[in-house]
Amino acid sequence: MATASGVYSNVRYPFARQPGQCVIVDLSTTYTQDNIEAVCDGITRFSNLLCLMKNGPRRVPHFSILCALTYPEVLLPFIQLNNESRTRIQGAVEELRRLSRETTNHCGVSSVKMLEQALREAVTQFHKFKRNDQFFSKLEVTVMCFKPPQTLLTLVKKTLTEIDISDIPRVTLFGMAPSGDYQVSDDITHQNNDDADLTGILELVSGELDSVCVEMFLRRLLSDKSTDREHVHLYFNSGLRIKCDLQESVLDPSEFIFSQHFVLSSNADHIRKVQLNAVKPGESVPITQLQIIQQVPSTSVCESVLFGHPYVMYNSRCWRMEWNELETNQNRFITFSQYLIDNDVCVVCKKITQQSNRRSRIQLPTALFLIMAAPNPAALLIKSIASGTLLLDCDLSNQQKLEITSLQARAEIINEMSKVERQNTFNPLFVTDVSSSASFSNPHNTVSTKQPNKTKRATANQTNKAKAIPLKIKRFLPPRQDRITK
Repeated sequence: MATASGVYSNVRYPFARQPGQCVIVDLSTTYTQDNIEAVCDGITRFSNLLCLMKNGPRRVPHFSILCALTYPEVLLPFIQLNNESRTRIQGAVEELRRLSRETTNHCGVSSVKMLEQALREAVTQFHKFKRNDQFFSKLEVTVMCFKPPQTLLTLVKKTLTEIDISDIPRVTLFGMAPSGDYQVSDDITHQNNDDADLTGILELVSGELDSVCVEMFLRRLLSDKSTDREHVHLYFNSGLRIKCDLQESVLDPSEFIFSQHFVLSSNADHIRKVQLNAVKPGESVPITQLQIIQQVPSTSVCESVLFGHPYVMYNSRCWRMEWNELETNQNRFITFSQYLIDNDVCVVCKKITQQSNRRSRIQLPTALFLIMAAPNPAALLIKSIASGTLLLDCDLSNQQKLEITSLQARAEIINEMSKVERQNTFNPLFVTDVSSSASFSNPHNTVSTKQPNKTKRATANQTNKAKAIPLKIKRFLPPRQDRITK
């Protein structure tokens, strides 16, 4: 938001530029009914999640589903997502199941035309809907196929050069395989001069042909896509500044209709008020200013003083920054991240506050944040850490030590713990969730109405760690001279 003087205000608007989403399921290639079930279950799980979120419509404002057959089939025209949308999405999923059973698998030259026509139909539907909705300005297209995504690259490039892509910031080719080990070749990043207009638009993703993987892929659509302003300014003592963006690592519980369900608190008022924390549509939030004040060993941070919502922090991709500034900022961010990794330290930051009301004599307490290194220097983790204002006297080391006096209690606990499943690492994807049920009205439903394959159940524990990050992504990075002005 520009001020009268032309200088941009020190605020940002979360989810202000969320594009519409169109999912095209490619039925023009060889597939099995189990493949279709995995896709349908993944879409169902995703739609259930959206219906449980109060802010779901802000994250995915418009949604559409098409499938590529002998002719494009619009299973779900563009709709505005709300609590009533679930029935229509489920109807589209059931129609996809029916068409997949009645349609013979296609291959050859005709299959190329099927997907090409589906892409054109998605853009046509978008332009029709856009004329009736002034807030519907951009469209992201996702093509789900049952083969390596790079095999569709030439076709999609050709189609995109023949249609108007001025309102399409991203086209993602999501290839799925039972083994989930598709390798994306390095040579796909080679660009011809004729492809210059497509750089930064195409994205290749490969993943396992599994409903959980499909759902996690679709959850990528929930991230904030606006890049009008950076999210955090990180200052060093000399005044050196790094501009950063934040990305959620988990969804904020306050965005759910039963947000108090996730809260552990001894204060009843806190449970009732947790639903008021979410930012309302159209509201602005200030750009956070942080001053680095300390560095401490990673092993010296007590978990008991960490609290609040975690965020992953990246170097800013704000489109208002000049290319030289972007490059300098990125180099500083990576160097800073690598320093934390090499020295095994975290940094404590103090929030820089500006008194909004000068007449107010209230002195704001110190707000502290902890920035931790990640395995990849391209990212950092930031969480709130308690300051002296929030701290209570709770010294665990001075608590009275109790001894076990009952052998029966010892035997009971050991016996019960022996029945609890033990894993080498915690993976949230393998914990039964309400959003995974086909009918989320009953929170006690199982993960899926479809009985899982026995072989997959037997090997679930073996793939626990691998599935923590089930997607492999390859992007076409735009050259500097082709940067898109928004």
